[in-house]
Amino acid sequence: LYVIEDAAQAVGASLRGRRVGSFGHAACFSFNPLKNLHALGDGGAVVTGDEALHRRILQARSHGLADRERCEFFSYNCRLDELQAALLRVQLPHIDARTAERRALAQRYDTLLATYGEVPIERVSEFCVYQTYVFKSERRDALQRHLRENGVEALVHYATLIHEQPAARVLTCPSDLLPRARRHADRILSLPIFPGLTHAQQDHVAALVGEFLRGRGG
Repeated sequence: LYVIEDAAQAVGASLRGRRVGSFGHAACFSFNPLKNLHALGDGGAVVTGDEALHRRILQARSHGLADRERCEFFSYNCRLDELQAALLRVQLPHIDARTAERRALAQRYDTLLATYGEVPIERVSEFCVYQTYVFKSERRDALQRHLRENGVEALVHYATLIHEQPAARVLTCPSDLLPRARRHADRILSLPIFPGLTHAQQDHVAALVGEFLRGRGG
């Protein structure tokens, strides 16, 4: 079996001192504008230590062409254009500093919010890059409405589990297949976090959360 890492949102993260993207036969990273390392439009990358797989991926990104005249297998046109690559190269040296800023903001959220609900847990062996900051509350939907009514965007990543998606009907999985995952999905709420978020803005978010959940068993 091949192990393919979905590292789309985790550039810079590590486990037990080993970087995400180095565990499997290959790993996929996203450069969507919402990701920590992002292009101006969109893009992505595959990394691998397998030379044969590397050659296959290089060919697959360009219609399966071995050269301009010979197509060895049908594929897509998935080349990253030069403009996106140039922007990514400019940003790459700053990713560690931006990650440090995200981590500092996350730790500050932990302090501000711990009494109102469940904050993320980062174990000793983990290094999280906080592409999202996921707070958990028993009154998630009402809390989300309260934040939005006060000008704070808070999103759910993600409310529908993979086996519940219409595309997964072919798997014929029972709806109660993963009760723990379902419980998490019903409680999670992503609060604003990004490089440049000020402490005043963060305090405002935390104050709204506390205002709504204080004394209500959030």
